[in-house]
Amino acid sequence: RQYLWSGDIDLELYDEDCTFTDPTISFKGLSKFLSNMRSLNPIVDALVQKERRRCILQDIKLEETGEVIAKWRMVGDVQLPWSPRIDIGGRTKYTPGSDGRIQSYSEQWDIDAGEALAQLIQPKKEAVDHWPMQLEGAPPPKPEVVFQKLPVVLLPGFGNDAKDYAEPLGQDQNVGLRSCLERRGLLTSVVPVKRSDWLRVFLGILLDDDARAGNGTARGAYGWYLDLTKTAIEESLASTGQPAILIGHSAGGWLGRAVLEREGLEWAQKHVQGLVTLGTPHRPPPEGQMDMTFGCLRNLNKAHPGAYFSDDMFYVSVA
Repeated sequence: RQYLWSGDIDLELYDEDCTFTDPTISFKGLSKFLSNMRSLNPIVDALVQKERRRCILQDIKLEETGEVIAKWRMVGDVQLPWSPRIDIGGRTKYTPGSDGRIQSYSEQWDIDAGEALAQLIQPKKEAVDHWPMQLEGAPPPKPEVVFQKLPVVLLPGFGNDAKDYAEPLGQDQNVGLRSCLERRGLLTSVVPVKRSDWLRVFLGILLDDDARAGNGTARGAYGWYLDLTKTAIEESLASTGQPAILIGHSAGGWLGRAVLEREGLEWAQKHVQGLVTLGTPHRPPPEGQMDMTFGCLRNLNKAHPGAYFSDDMFYVSVA
């Protein structure tokens, strides 16, 4: 049942007032546990699919006090662009009450909570040739097309860090999209998103009743991203004197549309000359399938559908 991932416990074994504790949180009440799991399960199931996670029971023993100590390890591959792996070992102490039901559930991990969360932002490195003889030190080929100093602002995709567009997976800067664009004469900046910033989306959804019900808005859970993007676009105009071309990667594409929707036409006319989206899901998933935006994309399409400002800027979408 993989309960460390799923929360699928035998409810009849637990006291209604059981205290649940792990290195990140402590609370009291079986009903609170169930409520937390209802909120977390859709996110966990979407990010760490059942066939890509496991729990390993390494040892279990009964103490003279009546407490049960279980030693375990939980491993899961997270469905994010850089393929991080969660690998945590620990032990759980189950303390029974006078009626035999568990009145205290206490987890201890072999690493601290910060190290555990840091696993989410550790990408895997992979050495490949991006052009002939690149790994032997050959420089990148000269571009066939060079533009005349047009400003570009890159909008990172979900889970990505700004450095992914400068030094992807820790590789040479010449490999990055930013360098590729700059070699073609484009004045390129990247919205300064950190990988850890994306945890704010999950927190925003958990604290937003509408988002948890599947009726969220980009201004809510993604408001921080819209703020960073607006600032980056305004700084580009101040430094170049020209409105920018926005290039949105994956979710960065629809979030670029969300910035335009929030700031309005007058701001867009002054600051943006076009929006290019790369691999962006512009439509929400079909009815009955998990919506990872929790309604944000659907509500954006209602308020600001498609190429909404197409009379005033260009739009290009690359699948």
